[in-house]
Amino acid sequence: MKRLNNLKIALQPIFHTIYLNSSLQIKKFIVFSLINILILILMNFISYAFGLTSILPNYLATYYWNGTQYLVLLIVLEVCFFFSGIVCSEFKNKTGLTILPLISRNELLLGKYIANLLIVIGLIGVHYITIVFFGYYFYGGIMIGSILISFGFAVLFILALSSVVTFLSSFIKSVIPIIVIIIALFFIGYTIIEEFMRIVVPEFEPLISLNYLSYIILYSLYPNFTSMDRVTLFGKWLFPSVGGAIITMLIFTIVFFALAIQLFKRRSF
Repeated sequence: MKRLNNLKIALQPIFHTIYLNSSLQIKKFIVFSLINILILILMNFISYAFGLTSILPNYLATYYWNGTQYLVLLIVLEVCFFFSGIVCSEFKNKTGLTILPLISRNELLLGKYIANLLIVIGLIGVHYITIVFFGYYFYGGIMIGSILISFGFAVLFILALSSVVTFLSSFIKSVIPIIVIIIALFFIGYTIIEEFMRIVVPEFEPLISLNYLSYIILYSLYPNFTSMDRVTLFGKWLFPSVGGAIITMLIFTIVFFALAIQLFKRRSF
């Protein structure tokens, strides 16, 4: 009982940080959720319901695929928005001078990270719930297994990407450069890396590319994705294996978050 009380006391600062940051971000969560729902209504409901621009796919999995194609872009933007200032804002606003006497740097960083993580996961959850609702309206069924698997990979991807952004925030003093670096790396740098590896070492998967790892979010919407060909006739890798995706994204998460903690501890206000 005493150990349980000690654990509760030790975790209390983290819970308070999570609650405080979540409360401050609730309006942003509502705005982003409404934007996400609006995009889905325009692109995956109205366009099919009224036959304006698209013909309803024959298969529910294809419908899920079409509605999730831009999800990775949303994840990148949302992670940049919520995580890019997770550390540098403390130094810019000098809030750490007030908070740190009451809470350790590790607790502060962990609390803010978990709070923002829950918000972004919640936003992605809104996307999946909405697409499932629309899919049920059109097809009268739900592929719950595929949705849960894809959502799980989306969460792992959020963990990996948010750790990288948090790492950058631990030594870059401004939010804007972090956002520029992540967007440039994700949409230009990783593409170059993937093409380079395809030409020079085509037998190796480009698992170091977060862009490549994100493809499994889409392909896992198909029930038979584990038996699908993962390489095209031209040698292009389509998506990673289940094991490769899980292990690599966990490595990204652990390594970059650990580096972020070390840099944050050594940085002076």
